Formats: sequence, C-alpha cells, structure tokens
Amino acid sequence: MLISCKEKFNPNEFKGTWFILDKDQSISNLPYITFRNDSVFFEDMFTYTTLGKFKITRSKIFYYFKKDTLNYEFNFSSKDSTITIDSNEYFFLDGFSYDSKFIDYQLANIYTKNIISSDSLSKYNCGFHLFKDSKDSLKLKLNDKETNDFELIPRFAFQRHKPNEVVVIYIGEKIKLKDILKCYVKLSTVNIKKAFLLTGHNFKENNYNGFLDDFEIWRSQINLFLKEKIEPVYSDELSRKKYIQNYNPKIIIINSKNDFEKLSDIKTITNYLIQINSEMSIEEYISLKEKVFQIKIKYPKKIRTEFINLQ
Repeated sequence: MLISCKEKFNPNEFKGTWFILDKDQSISNLPYITFRNDSVFFEDMFTYTTLGKFKITRSKIFYYFKKDTLNYEFNFSSKDSTITIDSNEYFFLDGFSYDSKFIDYQLANIYTKNIISSDSLSKYNCGFHLFKDSKDSLKLKLNDKETNDFELIPRFAFQRHKPNEVVVIYIGEKIKLKDILKCYVKLSTVNIKKAFLLTGHNFKENNYNGFLDDFEIWRSQINLFLKEKIEPVYSDELSRKKYIQNYNPKIIIINSKNDFEKLSDIKTITNYLIQINSEMSIEEYISLKEKVFQIKIKYPKKIRTEFINLQ
C-alpha cells in the first residue's frame, strides 16, 4: 500500500521522460511517460504513442482518454526524483523525448487471436508505423521520422534486421491491405518475408492484438514497383514461371471470405497456388492466412500463396 503523497509533484518542472528500470538496472521495455502541461504521452519501444490528459491528486493519478478514464496510486519522491505509479517506480531522464513531435493516431482496432504484451516487443529488432494522417494521406513513421517515402523502408529495415527475424508494423485506422502490401514489396527487396502486424492496443492491459504474417511476393511483382529491376538480397526463390513448371499447382482464387470454402477442396496429392485478391479487407486477409497456415501444417504438399491485383 502506497503512502499518500506528501510532496507536491509539478510535472512541468521535469522536462524529460520517466522510465522504469529492470532488475539488472537497464531501461525497461515498458512504455515511457512524458508530461507536458495537462497532457501525458505513453511511448513504447517502437515509438507508438498513446495520448491522454492527466490530473494528480494527493495520492492518485488520473488518466483521461477518449473512451476511458483510469486511475492509479501515485507517489512522488523529490529526494531521488522518482515517481511511483501503481507500484512501478519511474526514474527521470532529463530532456529525453520531451521535445519530440508525438504523432497521435489510432490502431485499426482489428481483433486477432494473438495477443502480445508491450514488453514482449523487445524480441524484435525493427518496427515502423503505417497510418493515415488528419488529411487522410498515407504515412510512415520510421523511429521519430514521419514520411510518405516508401523507398526508405528497405534501408531502415535491413540495417536493423537479422536473417529470418520479423519486422513489426503498426497498422493504423483506415489502412487497407494494399497499403500493407506496399510495405511488403519494399521489405521483399531485402529478403524480409515476415511481419508482425499490430492492429489493436489495450492500454489498460498493456498489450496489442497482432498477427504474424509470413508473406510471399514474386520477384517479377517486386520489379513492377521499381524503376530498375533488381535481384533481391540473398534470395533463392524460384520465379513464378519456374514454380508453375516445377510443381504444376492447382490454382485457387480467393477474392473474399465467400471463397474460403474453396480451401476445403485441398487434397494431399496435389500442389496448390492460392491467389489472394489484394482488394479484400485486412480482417478477411488475416482470417485467410490463419486458415492457410493450418492447411500447410496438415498437408505436406507444396502450397504457396500469391497476391493478385497488386497494383
């Protein structure tokens, strides 16, 4: 039980960020907190920011969000410049993040079966954001840089990425599957073929809805989006033409969830090429890929996916 705060805390005297230390005294991967006037910003390790208002009473701190109000026990110690919120002790880092331009957008609020905690994101080395701004323009956020230049993705991801690892992509409201595929094409140029899509955030529980996507894009499709044709880094992938020649797959076209029943026709004796219409919704896409994943486990035959209507 925390003792009521006897020392008055004035957050505007601390122009910086508050963070938690792990047991080994390293900075925790739990969200940082920055106070500015009556606003509070919570920033995770890949700079996804949750914005709210706050008020501090003698022993409580209240967070006011658009759809929720939360309150926690609060204590301030001027002796060592620490604050304690709900039994978590925060230390002050002068100047860090205080002058940042926090970009406030909402995740897509798409439910997924997979839930990941904020601190578990530390297993990944690279993460960026895909969202629409207030003018409905498609934007990326790479660290603290906001841009609409998708050509920056390969270098940004490759210099942080290790073979067979996963890139985290935060998916904002109004984002469509085709927007995500623009990122996939750029990632494929540096042979990155796995992405963890974060589609929802539960601040109270400190976790995210997510989907781990193992995506497949033909080399010929990559080159459609490039000014100069390239060979993807370290790729040993067959061309589409050679794939068809080698495996003679049966083609299944999936335009929407109404076509999912076609997957029940898959048998063990045949190879398959599942065509995914890029116009389908993200929800349908995630549901489809979950089904395909289970089919690949069940049947050892060659099953590959491809995107159609990519441009």
